[in-house]
Amino acid sequence: MGHSLKGRYFYRCYSSASAGALRCGKYDDAPNKLSHHELLHEFANHRIRTKKVPTALVSVTVRPLEALQRALAKFYTPQEYAEGPKEIWIAILFVPDDAKIKPHRACELAQQSTGSKNTDVFKYEYLFEREIPKAYVKHNVSLEKLLEGGLSVKSFLDADKNFPSTLRSLQRLVMRELLDGDAYGVGRWLGGIARAFGIGAPFYEIAHNILSDCLKRFSCIDEDHQYGYFHWVDDYGNVELCGGIEFASICDIEDGIKDEFDSWLGL
Repeated sequence: MGHSLKGRYFYRCYSSASAGALRCGKYDDAPNKLSHHELLHEFANHRIRTKKVPTALVSVTVRPLEALQRALAKFYTPQEYAEGPKEIWIAILFVPDDAKIKPHRACELAQQSTGSKNTDVFKYEYLFEREIPKAYVKHNVSLEKLLEGGLSVKSFLDADKNFPSTLRSLQRLVMRELLDGDAYGVGRWLGGIARAFGIGAPFYEIAHNILSDCLKRFSCIDEDHQYGYFHWVDDYGNVELCGGIEFASICDIEDGIKDEFDSWLGL
């Protein structure tokens, strides 16, 4: 759902503690255009997550749920490291198909720099050189406004009332809701997440992106193509979550998303 006929949406979470907001951490030192060699060198530093060296790259994702997880993780870190909701932001970008400046696919840079084909960790990440063009920024919302807009953090807490520390954990929580919840209610819930981003945000894009990200994870489909089965396996091969959903229920989810949007507009 991240594509349209005219362009694609991207998301960036940043805060006052980030190396840069919509600019790279070494903006003043970066050339206007990186050579391919310089690009791979900058990526080599970028890919080392524990290495706090500013680079000439600005990271974005195509998944709103990932940006949301990063924002909430910044807020839910141990108290001495936590940042206030006013200091944490999510920028929503739209890059036209015919744009002259486009982000690089991180997975391609990873393959070129290491030769490895195992680049799944970078599958949804894209990288701008130097800065994100201001014209691409269509919406910017603080975590404070997200919470004021109705984002219920309680719905993201695990069984021990802790916020998922990783994106994978949050995805598993959303997937469990999809498998176990009432389909129409799940649609209203997804719509509620999207509407919390506020007026000006791409409501349907956000809700459908989260839904489609879950649906990609079905491991098999029955021979009549009426039912999808899902197995969530941890790094050791143990099944953490399994279940299935009738494809007819997806229509009920879509109805829930639409009704949530209509109720927001007072229709």
